[in-house]
Amino acid sequence: MPTYKSEQFFSDVSRGKISGVYLFDGPEKWLKERAIKKIIDTVLTDESRDLNLDRFHGSDCRASDVVNAFQSMPFLSEKRVVIVQESEELTSGDNHIIGEALSVLPQSTVLVFVYDGKAGLREAIPAQVSSIGTVVTFWTPFANQLPSWIVSEVRQRGKSISFGAAHTLAESCRDLQEISSELDKLFLFIGKKNQIDVEDIRNHGLPDGRGDFKGLEEAIWSRSLAEGLHQAQLLGEMGIRAEAIFPVFEKIFRNLILARYLLERKGWNRTDVYAELGLRGKTRQGQLDQGLRQYSLEEVLSAFKKIVKAHLELKTGALQSDLAVSLLTLNIFKKKDKKARISALC
Repeated sequence: MPTYKSEQFFSDVSRGKISGVYLFDGPEKWLKERAIKKIIDTVLTDESRDLNLDRFHGSDCRASDVVNAFQSMPFLSEKRVVIVQESEELTSGDNHIIGEALSVLPQSTVLVFVYDGKAGLREAIPAQVSSIGTVVTFWTPFANQLPSWIVSEVRQRGKSISFGAAHTLAESCRDLQEISSELDKLFLFIGKKNQIDVEDIRNHGLPDGRGDFKGLEEAIWSRSLAEGLHQAQLLGEMGIRAEAIFPVFEKIFRNLILARYLLERKGWNRTDVYAELGLRGKTRQGQLDQGLRQYSLEEVLSAFKKIVKAHLELKTGALQSDLAVSLLTLNIFKKKDKKARISALC
């Protein structure tokens, strides 16, 4: 069975189309947790959950317990839900036992295996689920996809949002969980109003998305490799994943290429460029000036390619989050030596 996108999964479940067994993988943890909640809320009533909902963690469960749970009949309910978190932590023996037992999965059970990253489809459980069930991979939207994601999210909640407001929200938040939390607050703030506008966001106020990334931003602008690697390590220790860090790189290099275009192609002066990019205050304006000195146009364009490549390596599981950020920092910050630059010109 083909891998589903998360949008298709949520649409199917909303229409009552529920598979007997799911495998959730991919890097977006918040969406996976939301998908689990969607299944539980759809399949079980509040009253039936105590007796018909089982949760396991692959790091501390036995195959026999999992199999007994999903082969048991529901009690005073039509369905039973079994969730296995950290399925990648199951031993190879337990993986094999559970995989074989899936061939006799009762129709009254909804079973969900959750993997922290990408599942190895050659293992027993993923191979069996891909054959008889539904595999859903949860990706984090790229930075340029976030406004559209927000528009869709607000529409599903029964309201609308202007694209400008969605863009402002995307720029101000670190990840999908924070975006969802801010939307909850905005819905309360606007009350019965049907659409969220930029003015609503300004009046309500939002967290400054620069907060946790200020040190990294300064390192990028100044092209300080040592500080950039240090900030990447600190962010990793704070639990901030690469999916939330990459947009910081994207925003800075997007500003750099736009600034060069306005200055060199359009002949704008610096003051007008600052205004166009929304850079208020000498500190932020000075950072742009510093970035223009540190990175050539060729290097800015190359940085975009490296950011896209890093996104793909992260999404395909080729790189883990911390390593992906460190490698991207190293690849963007490093400078060609003099001989390499001369060779490139010849």
